[in-house]
Parts: sequence; structure tokens; C-alpha cells
Amino acid sequence: MTQQSQITRAKALVDRIAAETRAETDQILDAARAEADRVVHAARKKARLRVRVEVERLRRDQQEALRREEARLDTQRRIFRQREASAIIEAGLPALRDALAALWADAETRQGWITALVARADAQFGQGKWCAECGEGWGDDETDSLIAAVQGASGQRPDIRTDPDIRSGLRLRSGSAVIDGTLAALMGNPKTTGAALLAAIEEIKENGHE
Repeated sequence: MTQQSQITRAKALVDRIAAETRAETDQILDAARAEADRVVHAARKKARLRVRVEVERLRRDQQEALRREEARLDTQRRIFRQREASAIIEAGLPALRDALAALWADAETRQGWITALVARADAQFGQGKWCAECGEGWGDDETDSLIAAVQGASGQRPDIRTDPDIRSGLRLRSGSAVIDGTLAALMGNPKTTGAALLAAIEEIKENGHE
């Protein structure tokens, strides 16, 4: 084999090795690029998932914080309403008692008070012997007027009894039946009367009369 032939064969071998090396290198690079793409895609997917999880956690935290704040505000509003109601009742019950006492002290409204009680007793008692219990300090004319009103409804002259505990109002009896129109009875249980007072105030507000 001549020297020229050996050189030619050696060059061919080198070219083949170089081509095989380039092919192998390209294959390795393609595989590396594919792996890199897979890793990047997986990383992005993981990052997006992590972001979604974090956003969802933040949303839940915000909703929970909002719920706690709303609960706190509801509690504060409830406490405020309770205190407001207590203040209204504390001031309103004495005012109501004074207003009722003033109505009884007025001759005209007192007569209307008595007439209403007698009418109610007439519907409940009917004919028979009644007893009228009243406070101290009634004049003869007032007593006579009461006797006449009761007798006109019951058909009989009533018994008149004085009860020093009655400051305003009147109590009518027939046997075991009682119509109690005294101030104490009208005021009733403070809780019940206070609740009724609050309801009346709310009704006035709803009707636009502050």
C-alpha cells in the first residue's frame, strides 16, 4: 500500500470518527435539551401549583379573618343594642310610671280610666256584687261617681275598700275574679314592661316618628 493510500484511508477513518462523534454529540445534546425542557416544564407546573395553593391559602386566611371580624362586629353591635336597650328601659320605665300617674291625677283622664275598667269588668264579671279597691284621699264626689258607675254595670251597690298601697288606679273584684287597673299592675313585671316599651319605640321609629 502506498503512502498516499494510507493517508487517504486514515483521513477517511478520521472523517468517519468525526461524523460518528458529531452524531453522538447531537444525540446527547438533543436528549439533554429534552430533559431540560422536561425539568423546566415540571418546575413551572410545580411552581404554578405552589402559587395556586398559596393563593388559595391566602384566600382562606382572608375569609377567616373577615368572618372573625364580622363576628366581632356582630358581638359589638349586640352589646351596644343591649346597653342601649338597658339605658332606654332604665330611663323609660320611671318616665312611663310618672306619665301614668299624671294621667290618673288629671280628673278627665282619671274618669276615662275608671270608665274603661268598669266596662272591662262588666264584660268579665256581669251582674252581681262587686268590690272596688282604691287608694286613699278620694273625695265624696269621686266616691259617689265610682259607686254610680259600678252599680250601673253590676246592678248592685259595690263595696268600697281603701288600700293604702294603691297610689294610682283602681282594682275591681267580683268573687275570685279581679280586674287590676292600678299603676303597679299596669307597670307589671319590669322586664315585660321594658320589652313592651322597646317594642313601642321600635314601632314609632319604623313609622317615621323619631
